[in-house]
Amino acid sequence: MSFVKLNVLHLHILDWCRFSVQSKLYPELQEHTTQFYTQEQIKDLVSYAGDRGIRVIPEVESASHVAGMIGLINKTKGLRFCNDSGFLELYNDPQGVTLTTMKNILEEMMTLFPDQFFHLGLDEVTTSTLCSLQNTKSLEQELMKFL
Repeated sequence: MSFVKLNVLHLHILDWCRFSVQSKLYPELQEHTTQFYTQEQIKDLVSYAGDRGIRVIPEVESASHVAGMIGLINKTKGLRFCNDSGFLELYNDPQGVTLTTMKNILEEMMTLFPDQFFHLGLDEVTTSTLCSLQNTKSLEQELMKFL
């Protein structure tokens, strides 16, 4: 990247199919995949990139690209989802289970990425009765305040 003068690596931690960074707090995130980066590998990657003038900005998709978090479905300290036409979406439940879990995940991941930016990727939303636009926006606003 540095050779061709690119200086930002936008790294998707969570996307459609997997949570790609080891979570020690929620190891269930890796139950459905054998391919993920350990936290040590991420630290090495960030250091290696930094030595070459490259920023690594992580992204945790948090709207309708959360199938990689299915390992935390309906756990005591897990996530609540809506399922609309086969697309999982985070549900901002009144008990705050999803919000608390997402804050914990983000806090753990923020320790691995020193950059001041952290992308939530709340740009693709499929609304349903339960996961209305207002419900998704309220989750987005709470997570942005937290970050």
